[in-house]
Amino acid sequence: MKSNRLIRSSLLLLGTSLSVPLPAQVSVASAPVGVLSTSIKREESGLAFPLLAREVLVATATGNTGGVLSFPADHANLGALLTASGRYYVEVLSGPFEGERLDVDTAATIAAGDAAVTLSFGSGTHSTLSTLAAGALAGARCALRPHMTLAALKSMFTPALKGDNTASKADGVQLYGPGGFDFFYLRGDGVTWRKAGGGTADLRNLVIPPDVGVLLELRSGGKRWTHTGRVRTNAFRKNLRAGLQAFATGFPVDLSPLDVGAFVDTSVPAAERWTGNESVGMADRFQVFFDTYSTPHALYYLRGDGTSWRSTTSTTNVAATPILGATAMQLVRRVNPDGGYVILPPIDVAP
Repeated sequence: MKSNRLIRSSLLLLGTSLSVPLPAQVSVASAPVGVLSTSIKREESGLAFPLLAREVLVATATGNTGGVLSFPADHANLGALLTASGRYYVEVLSGPFEGERLDVDTAATIAAGDAAVTLSFGSGTHSTLSTLAAGALAGARCALRPHMTLAALKSMFTPALKGDNTASKADGVQLYGPGGFDFFYLRGDGVTWRKAGGGTADLRNLVIPPDVGVLLELRSGGKRWTHTGRVRTNAFRKNLRAGLQAFATGFPVDLSPLDVGAFVDTSVPAAERWTGNESVGMADRFQVFFDTYSTPHALYYLRGDGTSWRSTTSTTNVAATPILGATAMQLVRRVNPDGGYVILPPIDVAP
């Protein structure tokens, strides 16, 4: 992947002959494992987490009824593999629902004590589907994984993140939500996380979903960030809403607007298409924070021809330029929603 002005990241695919730089459309001979490592010195920087935590289970589902996803009987008591405070999700690796991510109801799964997981849908979850028809996932290969959380974030830094009971003095991250950016900070005990101005709730288990990045705020000095995990080789799903929202591509390589399908495709229903316009205020756009092409951020918009992209400060067409950094914090603004948006994998794993 590309080095950037602020974060110089390297990706090593273990078990293959490949090392950085890693362009899009790479073909590897086995399921790759990656390591991203970078030095971060500035107080504020963008960060995303494209590598996958080690799976609790990878297996073919035998079926589902409502929100209960069943696996072969030899996977008895899947709840015993979970921790009560853990946050988990199932990602579908094959079949017509490839790329869908479904939150797991940890307590219900532990209580059931059988070869099944109970899924969660709707408001308050990060599931990419709102419902699931009976039998829809029968025969689909699925991975059960822990979510990335604020607690897990702390272990990625050397020296460790430093907390403080005063939000303005603590290391933390900004997450973009419906109301804009919210700051979450590590407390002085080095374990508890809180939302600035959000009360006293301990948010250490707050999920950072795979399709968003964060703005990292380092108040305690420069650190080394190391992110290890598996490289996603299946399609990546994101529900695009109308309006401004956080965005991440799900893959550890920098991608272009063309790579992520950001152009007007007439085969897509008009109400779900990308929107181009000669006026930046009426066009779909990406805002990228702290990456190769942004100082400290850049705004790119889809032109009226529906295929070319340019920044607000240049007339250069960047449609095929990897402006969407794998580890960058970025926002996307959409005129139309698209509940079926998919990014195809830029890494092709040979059989």
